[in-house]
Amino acid sequence: MRFIGNIVTDSKMEDMVLYNIVKSIDDIDKTIPTLIVGWKKVNEYFPNVKILEWKINKITYWTFGRREKGERYVSDLEKFQKLCINNLYNSIKYEFFNVLIKEKEDKQLFFNILKNKENNKFIYIENNMLYFYNNTDVVYGISLTDIEYEGGDIKKFLSILYKNPTITIIKSTDIDYNVRMILNNRTYLVPYLFS
Repeated sequence: MRFIGNIVTDSKMEDMVLYNIVKSIDDIDKTIPTLIVGWKKVNEYFPNVKILEWKINKITYWTFGRREKGERYVSDLEKFQKLCINNLYNSIKYEFFNVLIKEKEDKQLFFNILKNKENNKFIYIENNMLYFYNNTDVVYGISLTDIEYEGGDIKKFLSILYKNPTITIIKSTDIDYNVRMILNNRTYLVPYLFS
């Protein structure tokens, strides 16, 4: 599963499935936001940090440890989590592929992309919606009900997808409760997070 943020801390953290919890800044993913926990730890990496400002640079933040200033720690951790979630929401677009209004050529092209065996793809199906991600900044959604309405055979269509070795099917049982809460009805993000 993809991480949406790094947290550099010496403490254990529970229920932080989407966060890369590490003890050293050397182990972070530099493409996502980072929170450094503890005044001593932040000074180790950024000796000129200002105690009153939680932002160190464009994607790096810090807070006191729980034992240093518990109330500030809780507040800053919540603020950091919201920042990471908003970053996730804003970085991945969603496009609905409407088979009822698309031209025949567009449909054929879309289904060929889904069925090809060249690139890795990630699929999540929920409430008759198929969400599809193939390492771009867009997740596509397509209604299985609409495919059936147009005369398509859903079982045959899904069978082709399930047999494709480049497709990873994500099951609802794979999704942690905390991840569901973070997604907040944005289930289209599931294939991206599992890519």
